[in-house]
Formats: sequence, structure tokens, C-alpha cells
Amino acid sequence: MNRIFKKGLALLVACVMCACLLPAVAAAEVNEADFDTIVTSNANGDSSYTKTFTTANGWTVANSAIQAGGTTVMNPQFPVIGPDNSHKAPCLNGKVSAPGKVTSPTLTGGISKLTMNYTKMFTDTKLSVTITITDLTTGEVYSQIVAKEAPKDEKYTIWTYEWVLEAPITGDFTIEVLNNCPSAATSNKDRLTILDLLWESAAAPCQHSNTSVVGAADAGCTTEGHTGKTVCTDCGETLSEGTTISALGHNEVTDEAKDPSCTENGLTAGKHCDRCNETLVAQDEVPALNHANTTVEGAVDAGCTTEGHTGKTVCIDCGATLSEDAPISALGHADADQNDVCDTCGESLVEEAPATGDHGVLAAVVALMMSAVALVVTKRRVA
Repeated sequence: MNRIFKKGLALLVACVMCACLLPAVAAAEVNEADFDTIVTSNANGDSSYTKTFTTANGWTVANSAIQAGGTTVMNPQFPVIGPDNSHKAPCLNGKVSAPGKVTSPTLTGGISKLTMNYTKMFTDTKLSVTITITDLTTGEVYSQIVAKEAPKDEKYTIWTYEWVLEAPITGDFTIEVLNNCPSAATSNKDRLTILDLLWESAAAPCQHSNTSVVGAADAGCTTEGHTGKTVCTDCGETLSEGTTISALGHNEVTDEAKDPSCTENGLTAGKHCDRCNETLVAQDEVPALNHANTTVEGAVDAGCTTEGHTGKTVCIDCGATLSEDAPISALGHADADQNDVCDTCGESLVEEAPATGDHGVLAAVVALMMSAVALVVTKRRVA
């Protein structure tokens, strides 16, 4: 596992730990000591433990060798630091009279967590440093001892130490890493190489100035709604979970009944919801009347000598004429018993005698006719 991969892993772990362990704050910045900017007289590093070096950002490294990356192990070059000599790492000596030390300049932005990736390049078995963080605003000093018993053959093993501050520092601060010289050696001993020194800034707590509502849903007639949860769009914290909105219930409206007509179907009364339009009571169809109620107007029976009429058929319900009037021929007289009286209407069938003023003429005509008949008969007898 090379240093580049380890550094990326450390950054990822730092971000995840920050999200999991700290209160909701604006996104924290991950910072790193710029050991790669240390300049040595030999581009491949400096194995002397008596010099003091300074980074571009003002970190000082005292009583420590400066080791560099490379493709093969050739002190002060070690592949665990990186693939080439552009990668630098301080190796803190454990000599009791001149312990190795790394000191930061004044750092800003606060600190909530510190991560140190370290290793050893030699067979030293005791590794121990004290990390001190000083709050320059309050004067408070916080310290942690990092100690490890490392077998001789565990050279180039990378270890990670993480320190999450119980009370993050929000102002200016400094960091110091000092070799504790656990063997109390008077020569170069207990040497610890710092590969990466990272810290997360302690941003001020988010003021939740920008929020949005997520998951809001209106209640329906039969379904519950929700006010939605309020979420800070700056830091992602949920500020309120929201509440359930009870179902509204249906708003019933009566659908009026419709009477059937002779030609159109009707409907029974029903109900529906005017909010969701759900049918609550269905309207049933009532069949059309089909002119069920009728009457005959203007019907006249035929007489013996007078026409009759069938009359027209009219719907009582709608007034429509269903059939028109038709004439009925006169029946004529009937005299089944031959008594010269109509059996149907009772009218006499015998013609009346002429009026008195006409009888003399008729009698004279009859007498004349009878005389003529008698004369004809007499002549036939004489002959």
C-alpha cells in the first residue's frame, strides 16, 4: 500500500467520520501539513537529525531527518512515502537529548479532528509521540500520546491515529508533535516517520438559514397526507420531521333524481364526492314510460245513415298523438224480421203517402189507366 493510496483513504475516512460524529455543521474543510514543500540540499532528502527545516506554509521540523519517496529503498528514500522524491516526510528522532519535533505555524479555521498516518523505516521497536493542540483564543492545551510497540520486521507498515476533539476549537490554534524518546536513548533511536498530518476545520454551527420541505403530500378523502420534513439545504440536517395530516373524508353532494319521460330513461337519486368525484351512491336507470298511459279523443260511432270516427289516440303523459282519426262508413239499415222497421236505429222503412193535394191527379191517372186496360180487354173478346 503506497502513500498516495493511504492519503486518499485517510481523506475519505476523515470525511466519513466527520459526517458521523460531529453535529450538523457546514461542510468541514480537510487540511494537511505541507511536508512535500520542504527543501533539502539533496533532492532525495536529508538523513541528518541535527537540522531544522521549514515548509512553505511555515511548519518547522527540528531534530528530524527528511525522507523522500522513491522506487527502491535507499535511505533517505523509501517507496512507502511516494513514487518519487517530490514526496517528503519528517522522521522524528528519539534521541533523548534532541527529540524530533514538528511545530505548526498559527492555524486558522479551527479544528475538530486530527489524523496522523505514520510508519517506521528502521528496526526500532518503540514508537511514541505526544501530539499537543493549543487553543490560542482560550489558552487551553490538549494532548494525546500515540504509542506503539512495533516488531523489528514491521518496517514500512502504515498506521493511522485519529483524534476527535470533544470540544472542537473554532478559533486559531497550533499543533505540535514531539518524540517521547521511549527508550531514553542517547543515540538515534525510536524514530517515527510522519507520512501525513491532516485536520478538519471546525466550522461554526450551521444557522440553517436556507431550508426546504421534503416529502409533503396533501391529504385525500380516504388517504392521509403529510406536512413534509423541513431540511436545511446548507448542511442537510433534518430540522423537523413533519406531521401526518388526517384523511379529509368525502364531501357528499346529492345527485338529483330524474323522472323518466315517454321516450327517455330516468335516474334514481344518488351521491358523489365533489372533492375527489368518487361515486358514493350510484344512480340507477329508470326505464322510459313508452306512452304507457293513453286516451282516445273525438271517437264517434257510425250510424245507419251517418259516418263515424275512430278518434285519435293521445298519450296522457306527454300529449303526443300516437294515431290519427279515421272515418267509419255509415252502417246502412238492417231489417232481419222484415217488419219494415230498422233493427239498428228503429226507423220505419215504409215510404210515406203523397200529400193530399196530389191525390186527385193520381186518382185520375189511375182511373184513366184502368179504363184503357178495360177497353183493350173488351176488344179482344169481340174479336
